Amino acid sequence: MIDENFIFQVGDLVMFESTRQTEEFIESYEVLGIVVGHEKRYSKQEHICRVQTGFNVVNVRTHQLTLVNRGAAFHG
Repeated sequence: MIDENFIFQVGDLVMFESTRQTEEFIESYEVLGIVVGHEKRYSKQEHICRVQTGFNVVNVRTHQLTLVNRGAAFHG
């Protein structure tokens, strides 16, 4: 099902940057994941995607996501 209100659809393969911080350094790395849901936060006027990355599901703002490949739902 395609929701025209959102840039990314359920099933899309996306990438975003994440960081890991220790006492000695800050490391940035790219994470691949699949969009499994989305929501619009009206208090801040922003869109959030729930992205499955391995065994974790994280909430990521859509402006932080890069589309890698459209999901099967987009192709019809």
